Amino acid sequence: MATGIIHEKKNAMYFITFSCYGWYPLIAMTRSYTSFYKWFKKLRDKNILILSYVIMPNHFHGILYLPNELEGTLNRLLANAKRFIAYDIIKILKKRRSSLTLEALSNVVCSSKKSKGQHYRVFNTSFDAKELKDSSSLINIMSYIHQNPCKGKWRLVQDFKAYKHSSASFYHLGKKNEYVTDYKDVLDF
Repeated sequence: MATGIIHEKKNAMYFITFSCYGWYPLIAMTRSYTSFYKWFKKLRDKNILILSYVIMPNHFHGILYLPNELEGTLNRLLANAKRFIAYDIIKILKKRRSSLTLEALSNVVCSSKKSKGQHYRVFNTSFDAKELKDSSSLINIMSYIHQNPCKGKWRLVQDFKAYKHSSASFYHLGKKNEYVTDYKDVLDF
């Protein structure tokens, strides 16, 4: 986990993962995939490149390329993303009157955090981040990301290329994806 580690290196690519609190499938429950795409647009505006991604029902995997001109750290970038997406998830849960879920997400927030304005815990506070330094690592991680919807308990699709919330169809079927930059166009391997 990345708790306590500050990721400041620029002109670098990172494999990142963050997950919903308690592994609750909050993304799927609220169908808040569009919140991730809004975040992707913000990344693009900051010249941060998405080389690969998958949005799962309860977690996100991505490979991001951080440019030299990025202000701040990867930590701040992901903290802001999780806060931005969490607002949308909570808004949807409130609109749907999902009181049991809201209560569960509220009960795990300590009183000191509540006094500072945090009322719900949507995502785990930590995240995973690993710098990828070579093409072999990048390709292995991309394969893992793209296969994720077909593995484990989810089995969301039979063919990983058919999963809608992934960069797999961009790389394997040549489908247009406004959020993804081909790693071959960016990195000098």
